[in-house]
Order: sequence, then C-alpha cells, then structure tokens
Amino acid sequence: MRRLRVAGTTIATSLLVLSLACSDDDKQVQQDAAVPDIAVKDDMDTTKNDGSAEASAGDIGPDAAVVDMAPDKPPTPDMPAASANWAAMKVKPSQKLYAVGGKSKTAVYAAGAKGLLMKYDGTNWTTMTNPDTGKTTLTDIHINKDYTYAYGNRMILYLSGSAWKKGYVSSYGNYYAFVDVWGPATSSTQFGVGEMGYYFAYKTSSSTSSSWSSISMGSSKLKNSMYGVWGSGIGDVHVVGDNGKLWHCSASSCAAYSSSNWTAQTSPTTSHMKAIWGADKSNVFAVGLNGTILKYDGTSWKKMTTNTYTYFYGVWGTSATDVWAVGHPIFKKDEAIFHYNGTKWTKVPPPGQPYLNAVWGADKDNVFVVGNADILKLKKHPK
Repeated sequence: MRRLRVAGTTIATSLLVLSLACSDDDKQVQQDAAVPDIAVKDDMDTTKNDGSAEASAGDIGPDAAVVDMAPDKPPTPDMPAASANWAAMKVKPSQKLYAVGGKSKTAVYAAGAKGLLMKYDGTNWTTMTNPDTGKTTLTDIHINKDYTYAYGNRMILYLSGSAWKKGYVSSYGNYYAFVDVWGPATSSTQFGVGEMGYYFAYKTSSSTSSSWSSISMGSSKLKNSMYGVWGSGIGDVHVVGDNGKLWHCSASSCAAYSSSNWTAQTSPTTSHMKAIWGADKSNVFAVGLNGTILKYDGTSWKKMTTNTYTYFYGVWGTSATDVWAVGHPIFKKDEAIFHYNGTKWTKVPPPGQPYLNAVWGADKDNVFVVGNADILKLKKHPK
C-alpha cells in the first residue's frame, strides 16, 4: 500500500523540454523527470521538513556512481496506447493517489493528495468526505481487526461505519510522520515508519484515541528515513528505507520499547528502498529506486534481476510466485508495472504513460493500482 520518497536536484537546461516534471496542486509533491540527471525528483516527498536532498550514489543506475550529466541522446520511450492486461478506470476528480487497500473486491479504498479519500464498490469509485479540514496528504491505508485506517503526516483517520473520523493526532514534530503502517490483520498491533528521524513507532491498543509509542534506534544507528514495513507476525518485522537500509526485528514481540530487538541487515544495494511485502518469512520482497528489487529468503537479502531503471514505489502479491511491483518509469514508458512468477520479473505494460504509486489486490484476478492520475484494474492475469 504505500508510498515514495526522495528529494531531487536540478535537471540539465538542455533537457528541460524533455522533463515530465510538474508541480502538484498542494505544492508538496513533484513529478519524476523523464531523464534523470544527478537525481530524479521523487513524487511523494510530502512530509520532508528539513529540505535536505536524499540522492545517493545509487540514483542513476543500479548502484552506479553518480555522473552529473544526462545521456547525449535520450532514448525514445515506448508509448503503449492500450494494454492487454490492464483497464483504466474512470475517476473524478483526477488527483494523485498514494495508497490503496481494501477488504474485498467490492470494498476498496484509495487515499492521496490533499486528503483525498475514495471508495470502490465493485462498480464505481466515489469520493468520501474527509473530516480533516487541513487536507493533510494521505500516504497509506491499513486494515486490521478493528478498523480501516488512513495515515498521513501526524494524521490518522479511521472508518466508522461509512464515515471517516479523526483518530489520534500527534503534535510531536516528525515522530509520527507516517509513510507506511503494517500490522497483522487479526491483531490491534500496528508498526509505523516514515520521516521520523531515528524512530520507529508502534501501538497495541484498539482505541482510536490512544497514543503511539516510539522505539529510538539512536542517531548513530539510524540516520535515514524508513519507508516500508512488513512482518510475518508481531515477532518478525522488516523495515526498509533510504540508502538501502534494512532492519529486522526478531523477538517474542517487536512492539516493545527496546532497540536491542532490531538489527541492521547486510544490504546488497545503496538505492533508496520504498516499499516491502512478503508472502511469508522466507519470501519477502522490497522495492526501490533504479529498478531495485530485493528478496529475503529467511537468512539474507539478494538483488533480483529486473533489467529496468523504473523507480519502484509499491509491491504486493498473493504468493511467492505471484508478486506485483509498480512505480515511475524512467526511460521506457511501458515499464511502470512488473510481475514476478516465481522465476523472473516481466513488464506488464499499462495503458498510457502512468506514474504509479501503490498496488493491492483482493485476490490474484482483482488487482488495483493507483498513481498520479490513474486507477488501473487488472483485466487479464499474465500467469
């Protein structure tokens, strides 16, 4: 379900006519450029407050050294007019969506810029009323045994019946600048990560008004924002973030005020990692910039072959042999969606030229993808 991050730098003047960069209405989000220079602007820097750049040496090609110039001859992008696998859904208003999740194929929710909340009932998408008058951008949706939640920067909403209401709202700086939240579907426990400096957050209460607790990793241990969290249970939780950082908790419960439960894992990349999902504790997938997809086999992380430079921001699947990764294509416009069949990753071109942010499905044949102006629904599984 969610979510992206990286601040950008400048694009060479000679390539400005090729740039796909555009400013978001809320002036918080910027579009990826078509051809990266030293770094491509990320489309979900909605909670960055210190203005610092997050480019790393891995932001041109997979873990390549930064070269401060663009290609002499930009490649001609593939521009698919239609898709054999995906149907574009008609949505109004057309705004940027950063998260998607649901309870079934007839109860799907999406959230995004300016606090936009939408619901799909199996036939139509409709806009839902957001009680947040500040229109905080929402970057994740999480559903557990208690409620359907939507999260943003210090903003938590929950669905009560058919209406959204405000939950616990923090006033403590970036401690609760949520980007991604995960917890077992059958539990009240939740883990949150994002632009929170050197903190992870967790909550075990089912009360919507109860506060969250923080796990301080110490500034010497964790100096990067973390954007993805997933676990096979409350005692087995993974977190991924900037510069290829990978953290793992193995304990009776990771929802405890103890950083000793968490260890930094050896990472095969320095690219910024944006999302994580797993089929089980031995089949965990993390995606990020520069076409980076990592797989955890229960012991170590290894880089997978993707043959793309796509900036991946979302990952989800039904099993270890049915996994989707979506993102912002860089050089080839038909590379916004990839599928893993247990053997290899293959592009599954969407219609048009979408920039995509999140993916979720009710089952293998009912998969939804949301992006900067698009909602797509799977119409034919690639098998």
